[in-house]
Amino acid sequence: MKTLANPRFLPVFVLILIAVATSIPYAYSSTLTLTVFTTEPSYKIGEDINVYGSLKYDDSPVPLWPVAVEIQDPIGTLVVTRSLQTDVNGAYTLTFKLPTNARLGTYTVYVSAGYKGETASNQTTFVLHPSPDIAVTDIAVSDMRLVEGYDLSISIIVANQGVETEVFAVTAFLNGRPVESFQNVLLDGGKTIALDTAWGPPRGWNTISVYITPVPLEIDILDNTLNTGTILVSPFPRGRNLGGPFIQL
Repeated sequence: MKTLANPRFLPVFVLILIAVATSIPYAYSSTLTLTVFTTEPSYKIGEDINVYGSLKYDDSPVPLWPVAVEIQDPIGTLVVTRSLQTDVNGAYTLTFKLPTNARLGTYTVYVSAGYKGETASNQTTFVLHPSPDIAVTDIAVSDMRLVEGYDLSISIIVANQGVETEVFAVTAFLNGRPVESFQNVLLDGGKTIALDTAWGPPRGWNTISVYITPVPLEIDILDNTLNTGTILVSPFPRGRNLGGPFIQL
């Protein structure tokens, strides 16, 4: 390996290299950043879904600039597409609802924007849960025929067919008139509860019905109401029959 002829010139050589290096123009690297979020990690069908974020260039807001938004359902089908514009602070927002027949599961939000020759993109996800659904699944009575003056045992079966805990009210009617109300019934998602009571119906033909007040965002309310068959109360003594099995209606 060759060495410098005169080592005394080495410091001068190093200084020349430093000078040359510092004379090369600095390549400034700009950065375009785009963020995206949802206000909640999950939503229910019928609920407002909120997407928001910001667009910045070199950490400074990019105002009044377009941002493209696409949302895909759990199997990758495009369900929402929007062209938004940032505000004076470089922020954008989108609020929308999915249809009642939307697929349940994880949705992906994709955003993209271009500015000064650069392109930025980002994505986030949210989970879509079913809307609340409280249902009267059965009204079990101790007898369809009984003697006037005796009580009829009643068991109202209520199911929470949703995924989250709900609080609701249940009202029982006799021949169309409210007789008893169960307030602040607390029921976890996927669970059932029996609300037991007993009445003395009047002589003649009687019908018991139950109504559950819909909870917020509940869509399917047809199963919030249920009626029994006709119950006959006879004036003729035939004994009390409350010990037998319930009749499922």
